[in-house]
Amino acid sequence: MIDVQPHLLKLNDLLSESIAIQKNVFGGSIRRVIPIPGIFKRINFGRNAEKLGAIGMEIEHTTEVFATVSDDDPRVQIAL
Repeated sequence: MIDVQPHLLKLNDLLSESIAIQKNVFGGSIRRVIPIPGIFKRINFGRNAEKLGAIGMEIEHTTEVFATVSDDDPRVQIAL
C-alpha cells in the first residue's frame, strides 16, 4: 500500500512555511514604515526568494507522488 499521509503532512508544512515568508514580506509593521536607524527593519528579499524557490521545488517533488497515484487505486491509504 502507498501511504500518502506523510506526503500530505510534508506538503502542509511546506505551504505553512511559504505563508510565513509571505507574511514576513507583505505583513504590515511599524518597524518597516519608519526609516529610522535602529527601528527600521529591512526585508531580505534575496533570502526570501531563495527560500520560496526551494519550497517550490520541494512542493513539486511532493506532488509528483500524487500524480503517480490515481484516486481509484486500491493501494492508496490515508489514515485519518
